[in-house]
Amino acid sequence: NGDLWLGYTQSSRWQVYNSEESRPFRETNYEPEASLMFRTNYEILGLNARLLGVTLNHQSNGRGGLESRSWNRAYIEGTFQLDSLLIKPKVWYRIPESKDDNPNIIDYLGYGELNLVYAYKKHQFDLLLRNNFKNETRSCWKKSY
Repeated sequence: NGDLWLGYTQSSRWQVYNSEESRPFRETNYEPEASLMFRTNYEILGLNARLLGVTLNHQSNGRGGLESRSWNRAYIEGTFQLDSLLIKPKVWYRIPESKDDNPNIIDYLGYGELNLVYAYKKHQFDLLLRNNFKNETRSCWKKSY
């Protein structure tokens, strides 16, 4: 019941609103990963556990030196079904590195996420929740005055 999944995601940030600077792409991020996924059919707390897996993931902006931003993580995830609702928790662990480009990335990205997917007739509603589970009010959007 197990499969090896290989994945690759690439995302680019486009500064579309600044015509004075020719609307350049500001950043491109790369994310390869490998997963061991297992189809299951267990009942847990009234939920049908459909899929369980473990993944090794790398995220990087592909740059070097002071502009480098990368991190590695391992995560476990599951897919649980209750009628037309899928509940997909994911919890990760940051893999320590000797040269750390992002020492505070966990402060912003946290330790996991919860994805809820609801099917209704021919529609699908998807909600993704992320939190760093800290009590601090630190934000990357705050300004100092």
